[in-house]
Amino acid sequence: MDIITKMETPEKVIIPLEQYLGLECKPLVKIGDTVKVGQKIGENKKIVSPIHSSIQGEVTDIQKHPHPYGREVKSLIIKRDNKAEKTNFKPVKNPSAKDLKDIIRQAGIIESYSLGPPKHIKEVNTVILNGTDFHPHISVDKVLLTEKPQEILEGMNALMKAGGAEKGFICINADDKEVLQSMNNRVKEEPNIDIVPLKMVYARGMGKLLMHAVTKKSRKKLGDTLISTVSKAKGIHDAVFNGRPNIETIVSVTGVKHPQNLLVRIGTPFKDVIDHCGGYHGTPVRIIMNSPMTGLSQYTEE
Repeated sequence: MDIITKMETPEKVIIPLEQYLGLECKPLVKIGDTVKVGQKIGENKKIVSPIHSSIQGEVTDIQKHPHPYGREVKSLIIKRDNKAEKTNFKPVKNPSAKDLKDIIRQAGIIESYSLGPPKHIKEVNTVILNGTDFHPHISVDKVLLTEKPQEILEGMNALMKAGGAEKGFICINADDKEVLQSMNNRVKEEPNIDIVPLKMVYARGMGKLLMHAVTKKSRKKLGDTLISTVSKAKGIHDAVFNGRPNIETIVSVTGVKHPQNLLVRIGTPFKDVIDHCGGYHGTPVRIIMNSPMTGLSQYTEE
């Protein structure tokens, strides 16, 4: 699981109109419409980031559908067509801090730790990127830091500029020696970014515990701090420098015949992901999303 494998585009995606525990987006398309990759298909102008289609195809239904949080949520169901995918992603040249906040929000990037879109977070002076993979069986951070280090640094710089932050820290598992050496070499020309190696035990990567660990390690008092992740930094890079909205994500898949870190389109059913990985390794007792420590048991593969 030391590389990122790209999954083929699924036959259909099921995209919830709720992106986190909050307000529901209003669909901007109707049944029968044809949508392009990256097209905005849902929006709520109050606080929620907009939602984009992750594939090119036809909207076949808008209905209540099982959601990983254990309830039914109004969702858009899009069936892939067989035409070559067309995209119209346009980056903004030399964006200001205000531009960056808007780009991040419009790209549909939702912060971790239930903070919602970064646009609505007050000005910060410190950004911490969590790259520790502190949950068992998950190695997304390690493979991103290994394969996409420059994109992560560029995304972090964009996030720091958006929030007005003067200092940034990237936390990396102290046992990942090669990753630490590589990132330390890369930040030599980044005077405002430090690498913080942390000996990881479960829960140390969470919010205030992570802040405490960074403060103790760096011997610096942290002011208003934004905690994000390396995957969000990669997503911000794609939005700012490629004009690409949030339409795919990397997931660590274990308990299958071929465990891997898989790049998937948002809205891909769990069943398709499991089948791509060769099916279950043995008979599953339960399917858990987001690690065995704090994850949620699923009642359906759909």
